[in-house]
Amino acid sequence: MAKGNIEEEARATDSAQESPVVAGDSDDMDAGVDQEPASDGEDPIDRLITAVQQDGVFSDSKLNKPVADYVQERILDYKNILDKYNIFVYYDENRLTSSDADNLYKCVRESSGDKPLLLVLHSIGGSIEPAYFMSKICREHTDKEFHVAVPRRAKSAATLLACGADKIHMGSMSELGPIDPQIKGLPVLALKSALKDIADMTVEAPGASNLFATYLSKVLKLEQLGYYERVAESACQYAERLLKARKSKPGRAPDEISRDLVYQYKDHGFVIDAKEAGEVFGDGTVVTGTEEYQFSDALYTTLRYVAMCVDLLAKRRFYYVGDLSSGANTMQKRS
Repeated sequence: MAKGNIEEEARATDSAQESPVVAGDSDDMDAGVDQEPASDGEDPIDRLITAVQQDGVFSDSKLNKPVADYVQERILDYKNILDKYNIFVYYDENRLTSSDADNLYKCVRESSGDKPLLLVLHSIGGSIEPAYFMSKICREHTDKEFHVAVPRRAKSAATLLACGADKIHMGSMSELGPIDPQIKGLPVLALKSALKDIADMTVEAPGASNLFATYLSKVLKLEQLGYYERVAESACQYAERLLKARKSKPGRAPDEISRDLVYQYKDHGFVIDAKEAGEVFGDGTVVTGTEEYQFSDALYTTLRYVAMCVDLLAKRRFYYVGDLSSGANTMQKRS
């Protein structure tokens, strides 16, 4: 595809994207601001084209500066937030992994601990263990409070990460999710639920009990049931430890919160919106309509725009783990 056609496609796609939020809105609804580039700078699309296509070879190092410059343009109105916090970002539409914990640690360990730490978090979830470490890393590298802002999604393992935060900033489009560990794409608690359903069926149809017993003996090992239950209990323990380590105590008992997040919801994709999250965590943890949320929403929209450009121009997947000056990464998209 010719450069001109790529650029036109990128601009056309961007015009259909949701507008970002600007500072100063008094309510929690998303406010629009146009996506035209700053008048005193080069068009961000042109910068990305140059970064992606220079010498015909793509590298993340070429992308970092134009992305950082573009991010800085879009957050100038949030001076209060920029001055108040040490700010870090985890934005990824793919699974959270141990390499994400490593990348976050490299950035956070260089920060001073004299300010509260704000993590802008957008994640579909992933592995429990690195999420636990990421929350611990943020907690240990500030002498003040640790806050999480969720512009859109912090599901599953990302909800576990948020359990370590003193404040969770959410808005109309924000959602957390159940912390139900999965193995091979299936919730670990599904096996226990399935066995209960089978037991109920044998009560209703006692003549089929031998058939069910024979089938289960062939497809299920007894130790698997115990292992899956222990995985779920481990998720409870991780969440409880993060909740207890907070500087400000949650409005409910940590063990009650953790068990609700692991066992209360029947669907992995269940939407825990701001109102319900407030009920789960109790008074004082979940806050809405804040400038921190508005900042995170503007940053999310900016990074989503960059991700679209990288997808169109380089056919690669974009993600961001780091501070506001460095954190842009890409990887080859799976076919």
